[in-house]
This record gives sequence, C-alpha cells and structure tokens, in this order.
Amino acid sequence: MSKFLLCLLFFSSTLQGAEGEFYIDGYAIKKLSVALPVRVIDFGDVYPGMHETTELVNFSVNAEIDYKYRIEISNDDNTGVVQVSDSAYGEYTPSRLTFNKVGVGATQQVKFYVSLNSKNISSDVSAQITILVAYVDIAGI
Repeated sequence: MSKFLLCLLFFSSTLQGAEGEFYIDGYAIKKLSVALPVRVIDFGDVYPGMHETTELVNFSVNAEIDYKYRIEISNDDNTGVVQVSDSAYGEYTPSRLTFNKVGVGATQQVKFYVSLNSKNISSDVSAQITILVAYVDIAGI
C-alpha cells in the first residue's frame, strides 16, 4: 500500500508589463493573465494496478484576440506515476503536455486532467505540477 498525495502547486509564467509594452509584428498587445488555483489532490491509499480516479483541473487565460499562445504543463515526478492529459479518456503523458490556443480578447477556460499510473507505484509519491503560458511569437517558439 502506498499513500499518494499529489500537491498541485501551480505556477504560471506570464509576460509581465503594462498593456502596449509588447509588440508582435509591430502591433502592441496586452499582457497575458492567468488565474489558477493552488490546490492539493489527495488520491488516498493507492495499490499497484488499481484503477485511479481522474482529477479535473481548471484555470483561465486572458490573451490578446487572434494571437496564439502556448500552454506547457509539466511535473517533477520522475517515477512515471503522475500523468497529465488534455482529455479525461486517454493519451496521458508522464512528462510534459504542450498545446496552443488562440486568444479571444477575454477570459478563456482551460482544463487538463491528472491521473496516476498505479503500476509504477512502489513507495509514497509527491509531485509538483508547473504551468507555463507564453505568447508563441514573443517566446520564439
């Protein structure tokens, strides 16, 4: 039996500054803003091979209309137990999840899911998930 406590301490890396300080293709754009909770998900006692519940995590991003931004979600668990996905039903990855969205000029809800690969559990596990949000053209990605 392993006790699994996943501490989701979310960090966002956004471009800071006053509106109009950033330029893409010669146009002034507003800064990205990200709102996300700091929370803890406690999966309780987890046994190797048991079916785990999937936890939904919501946060919001406000970006300039029609400008693409990238979201990168990663975790510091090197055991392969903690997994993230943009779908509740599959394609979980134990390392990094990256996807692009296009700003609408207003707050957009973004979600991802956290699950466990319980067959890799051999002892207590704790992990931290990090969220990075950046305009694609400014970040050079």
